[in-house]
Amino acid sequence: MPSDSSAPSEPSAGWSLLLRRLEFIAYPAAAGAAFTLLALGVVTWLPALAAMARALQRWRADGDGRCFTGTFAAFPHYWRALWRQGLAATAALAVLAANLLLLFGRPSPVAFALLAGQVGIAATLTVLCVSLAARAALDPGAPVADWVRGAVALGFGSPALHGPARSATLDKVRWLHLDGTGGYVFPRPARLRALREERTATWREINLKYGTDTPVTRPYLTLWHDHGPAPEDAGYYWLQAPAASAARTRLWSQAPPLALVADSTAVHAVRRGADGLFAANFWAAGRAGQLACDGPASVLVRPSGRTVTVALSDPTQLRDRVVLDLAVPALKVVSADTGVRAERTPGGTRITAETAGLHGATVTITLTRS
Repeated sequence: MPSDSSAPSEPSAGWSLLLRRLEFIAYPAAAGAAFTLLALGVVTWLPALAAMARALQRWRADGDGRCFTGTFAAFPHYWRALWRQGLAATAALAVLAANLLLLFGRPSPVAFALLAGQVGIAATLTVLCVSLAARAALDPGAPVADWVRGAVALGFGSPALHGPARSATLDKVRWLHLDGTGGYVFPRPARLRALREERTATWREINLKYGTDTPVTRPYLTLWHDHGPAPEDAGYYWLQAPAASAARTRLWSQAPPLALVADSTAVHAVRRGADGLFAANFWAAGRAGQLACDGPASVLVRPSGRTVTVALSDPTQLRDRVVLDLAVPALKVVSADTGVRAERTPGGTRITAETAGLHGATVTITLTRS
């Protein structure tokens, strides 16, 4: 009987599994060898440690197996950034080593107390340096000051956010960054609740047909505004920056790219400073800056020189028409989708869009200043 040549044999599958497991020995060993060579310069050991961590991070995150050459490639960047810290750490460790040699073997209680203190300082410095290398590897484009703050938080931060099912309250938060996810900016300093926990579930719980029953455990971080059980006039205002670095997130917290225009119960609206793009969600009739609407709608207003483009939709899919009043006078139509028209009003322009049967689709009108 002919065999199915497309099915892998058990020995080849076994070799494949063995090779995958050997990666966890070979790649760290290659990075460690590169670190050892770079650290021969003595004061170069801290930048070399960060370069090794960066190479291993690229291997684990991106599948880049060039851990040996990757460590050498990353070293110049970390040497320029961390040579001062490496020099200071080397000097401190040399002094601690000399003190330990001097105190070791002396039987007096004072010597024993001093020895314990020196060991504690050495351990603290070691944790700080390892944490600094780890933070630098995760965000190589960030300023050194951010690396140091991140290292202190990683190595000596409150255990409230480390380990399963731990929670904390964070006060006066201006920005947050989550490695691998991005940043969060709070133009108004916020009080947040945070929960770090491990959750276990199976894919079959969400997919009965194709899911498996194998339990999967992964870490999760949850952040939320706690408004209490019966809030009144509560609200929140934050910006999300997907995939942004910690440095970019911090920069946005100092100069947010968006300005809040309205946050009433009728409308939320923001304006982007770079190009004047205006975005508004109306839950009811209301006004936000130069724009008024007669009911629920989502609206974008994009100015460009003498031209203004307005895009709108009815997310409720229940309205026959949406009427906007734009407080920009002397506009004439350049182009408009079917069912959209504009007319001049005292001090502005009224835009009417027939939305019946559109099922929430967006319509657009472009106007220019006459």
